[in-house]
Amino acid sequence: MSDTKMYKVFHLKRGDDILAVLEACEPDEMFWLLCSFQPTDLFAEVASLFQQASDAGEDIDTFEVAYEKIRDMGVQLVSAVNNENYEFFVLHIEGDDVLVRYA
Repeated sequence: MSDTKMYKVFHLKRGDDILAVLEACEPDEMFWLLCSFQPTDLFAEVASLFQQASDAGEDIDTFEVAYEKIRDMGVQLVSAVNNENYEFFVLHIEGDDVLVRYA
């Protein structure tokens, strides 16, 4: 494996619809990637749920309810490179950037 930086690109999808593109992802704080965030018009349908989860702070119940709704809507994080789906993920959107963590 080479020492060159490996940039990751993800799509936030619901079915075949792309809700957002996360690109130029690189390691940030422990277990998090920092990416450029480019929402499509369709992201507006789920934006309030991601905001609710981000605003939850230490209120784990509010956070979990928001992400349960996101999963129930079929929203997934998908690798644009190998099309691998990550059903369990967390996004913290900060303007044109996003912190992402997935399992």
